[in-house]
Amino acid sequence: FFAVALLKVLYDKYPHKNENIRIEYVKKQLSRPLSHFLPPQAAVWNSHMPQWARFITLHQLLSHTSGLPNYTEIDQYTDMVTSEKRFFELPHSTSEIIRLIANSPLLFTPGSQFSYSNTGYVLIAEVVEELSGLPASVYL
Repeated sequence: FFAVALLKVLYDKYPHKNENIRIEYVKKQLSRPLSHFLPPQAAVWNSHMPQWARFITLHQLLSHTSGLPNYTEIDQYTDMVTSEKRFFELPHSTSEIIRLIANSPLLFTPGSQFSYSNTGYVLIAEVVEELSGLPASVYL
């Protein structure tokens, strides 16, 4: 759902009436780094944008080739306990989730391998929100 939402919001953001030109625009946007859509001052980074945001592209997030660790597989995700509940039992902001993996090394060079990552979809939802001006759940 979020993959389609991202493609749709990119398509809708480009005002040209010619469909082929709009599709080419979307394709070009997919090769831009995450930092183009979520700059250093974006709330998701909580004033600390990770270096990888400058070179991981939307395409790599969509195709699970970013090298980002899957936040649900990070030890802190299941081990962290707050108020008698584990991390995954409580609602969290995207910036809290990103903080879990921000200092983790990439699993591989972006674009070189495949590894399913929920982290990519969390970031895609942030881009959808940034571009649409709506919460991702509302945009969907």
